[in-house]
Amino acid sequence: MSMACSSAMKWSEPHLPADGGPPTIKNHSVTYHNGLLYCFGGYDGRRNHMTLLVYSLRDQRWTPVNGVGTGGGSQTNPPNTGIDGGNGERRGRGGGSPAYMTVGGTPPPGRNGHTATLATSNRDGTNPNPNDEDDGARIFVIGGWLGSGPLAASDMHVLDISGGLEGLRWYQPPVRGTPPGPCNMHSADFVPSRNEVYVFRGGNGREYLNDLHALDVNTYTWRNVETTGASPQQRANHSSAVLDELEELFIFGGWNGKERLNDIHILHTGTGAWTCPRIGGVLPHPRAGMTLTALRGRLYLFGGSGTSSKCFQDLQILDRKEMAWLDVMQQDENSSSNMMSNNWHAHEHQSDNEDYPRGNRRQGDRRQGSSRQTHEVVDDGPSSSSTTSMRVGGGFRKHADWRSQEMDQHDVLSAVTSSQFCNANPNDEDNIPTVFVQGQGPGRRAGHTATAVHRHIYVFGGSCGSDYLNDFFVLDTDPPPRIAVTEPTSM
Repeated sequence: MSMACSSAMKWSEPHLPADGGPPTIKNHSVTYHNGLLYCFGGYDGRRNHMTLLVYSLRDQRWTPVNGVGTGGGSQTNPPNTGIDGGNGERRGRGGGSPAYMTVGGTPPPGRNGHTATLATSNRDGTNPNPNDEDDGARIFVIGGWLGSGPLAASDMHVLDISGGLEGLRWYQPPVRGTPPGPCNMHSADFVPSRNEVYVFRGGNGREYLNDLHALDVNTYTWRNVETTGASPQQRANHSSAVLDELEELFIFGGWNGKERLNDIHILHTGTGAWTCPRIGGVLPHPRAGMTLTALRGRLYLFGGSGTSSKCFQDLQILDRKEMAWLDVMQQDENSSSNMMSNNWHAHEHQSDNEDYPRGNRRQGDRRQGSSRQTHEVVDDGPSSSSTTSMRVGGGFRKHADWRSQEMDQHDVLSAVTSSQFCNANPNDEDNIPTVFVQGQGPGRRAGHTATAVHRHIYVFGGSCGSDYLNDFFVLDTDPPPRIAVTEPTSM
C-alpha cells in the first residue's frame, strides 16, 4: 500500500436562497472586511441600483441594509427583495449579520462602473494592528455612471464600517487638492504603505484617459501622481490590483476606444516609476471587463469580454516571482492519483468566448450563466477566439493563445499595438509551472466582481449575453492536500 498527496485549487458554489436572493447585476462593487462582503450599486439591464447588501461568510446569507434618515438617509433596498433576512440576533463585528441592518447618512445615487475601495488606517496616519477591530475601516465609492448627463460622476462617498454593522454610516467629506474629475470604468486601489487610494482614471464619458491620482485617506487630500517611465495608454474597463508587500500597482487590459488590450504595466508606488515587463507564458486574450485579484504574490484574472464583444470564463494566473502567466489546467477531482500519466492526446474544445451582454435576465436557474448559447450583439472590435486543449491524467490544459489563431491584417496590427512588444514572451512556455484547478467554476461573464478573502476568491454577478447574473462562486487557492491510497497489484 502506498499514499500520495496532491493539492489543487478548487471551485465551489455557496448555498443561496432557492427563491429571491440578491439582484442580477453587473458593474457593481463588492468589498471585503471582517467576515463580511459589502455589495453596492450595479446595473440590472433597466436601471442603476443604489442597493447596499451585506453577505456574511459565517451565516452564508445576504442581508439588505436600510437607510435611517440621519442627514437625509432613505431606504436603500426596494421592498420584497426576497433576500434571506432570517430571524437572527443583532450582531456587529463578529462576521455574522443581523436580520435587518440600517445605515446612517445619505447614500450615493444609484450607479454602475464605480469603484469601492477599502482603506484601513488609524486617523493619525499609522497602519492599524491587523487584530484591532477599530481599524478605521472605510469604503471609498468614487465616480461611476449615473445614467444621465454627458459625463460620468465625479463625486466621492465614504461608507464608514469601522463601527461594525450597527454603526454603518454614509458621508461625503470635504476634500482638498484637485479631484480626478468625472470617471467611469476606472480603477482604484489602496496602498497601505502610503495611506493613499490610487485612481487610474479610465473614461469620463467622452474620452479615454490615463491620468493617475492619489487620495490621502486621512486628510482627504487629492494629488496628481508624478511618474517616470512610459505610462499605460489611455483605456477604460481595465483591471488593476496592488501587491502590498512590493508596493506595486498592476494595470491590465481594457478598451481604448478602438481595441481591447492585454498588456500589463506596473507602477512602483514608492518611486513612481512605470515599467512594462517582459512576461513569460501564454498571454491572455485581449479583453475588458475582467477582474484582477491580488493574493499571496499572484494575480488572478477571470472572465471579461473579448474581441467581437465575446465573453470569457477562463482563469489566468500571473505569478509575480516567476513573472509569468502560469499554465492553468482543469483537473477531474477523481484523477489526482493519475496526474503523472503520459497518455496525452489532442482534444477539440470550443471557444472560451461568448458574446458580451446587452440584455437582462431575472428568473430561472442562476447557473445559466454557464450557458453556451450565442447572442447577437453589436460588433465593436476585431474577432479572434479559439482555444486548444490537451488532456492528461483526467485533466484539461487550455492554451488560450490568441497569437496563434488565424487573424486578418487588422487583427495582427491590433495585437501588436495592444501588447507594445513589452509583455510577449512566447519562447518561455516550456518551463512555466502548472496549476491544477478542480470543480465547476463560474460561467462566461464580464462586469462581475472577484474579491480576495484570505486564501479564497469570491466571484459574484456580472452578465453574459442577455443573462444578468447573481450566482456566487468561491475559488480556494490553497485547499488542504488530498491523500490517495493505492493497494499493490499482484501479477
